[in-house]
Amino acid sequence: MNYNEMLEQLKQKEEKIMRVENKTEEFNPMKIVHYVKWVVLILIGIIVFKGSIYSVPQTEMCYITQFQKPINVNDGPIGAGLHFKIPFIQSVDCIQVSRSTDNVGIVSVTTKDTFTLKLKVGVTTEIPSAAVYRLLYQTGRQGSGDITENLNPNIINILRNIIGKHDLMQIAGEDREKTLGEFQTAVALTLMTQWGIDVKEVQVSIDSLPAEYKVRLIKWRHKQMVNVERKKHWRLVMLMLVDYNLKLRQKLSRH
Repeated sequence: MNYNEMLEQLKQKEEKIMRVENKTEEFNPMKIVHYVKWVVLILIGIIVFKGSIYSVPQTEMCYITQFQKPINVNDGPIGAGLHFKIPFIQSVDCIQVSRSTDNVGIVSVTTKDTFTLKLKVGVTTEIPSAAVYRLLYQTGRQGSGDITENLNPNIINILRNIIGKHDLMQIAGEDREKTLGEFQTAVALTLMTQWGIDVKEVQVSIDSLPAEYKVRLIKWRHKQMVNVERKKHWRLVMLMLVDYNLKLRQKLSRH
């Protein structure tokens, strides 16, 4: 074997050794652990960053809670925009304050004369900032949620109490607007005094009437017509009496 062949063999051995070392470096467990650590740290950083930022839309107001208790209450509710909190320790409770309509639904009510009818009810409201804390933490279930769960039972109770004071013909007849207006006023007053909610409109319409209503309506109209005819009759009688008295006085004055 000459000198050149020996050099060539040595080069080949060195190349093999280098390839083995490179492969060993490529699959070095310590490097893999190092990369995994960085990936975990980056993921933790992303989670912490996302957990510390929250956005409040224009339609809502919020309070920050720490260990399930609201903080900075004296500063008032947090308005729209991008805000920061301590992740994992603090959370956010929000409530819609913009104008919204609560479709209470179709409510069965009983009149004073024990007839059952169904009314369709809806309430349009706005929530002032001063009422946010009360609605989130002092009314029924605490924290974020649908306030209609607390309001609707009260609205329904008001409706049933008022309808129960009137008979069917007052609700479905000529006094309908007056009776339903009484309910609208009571709802607006109750929601404002008890929860601080600004009531913009209360919608009430009759969804269905009992089958007996038509019979009662015919009787009621007949009674009304009879009363009208009686009033006309007595008015005519009174006019005749007045006329008779005038004529009698005139005759007596001549004598």
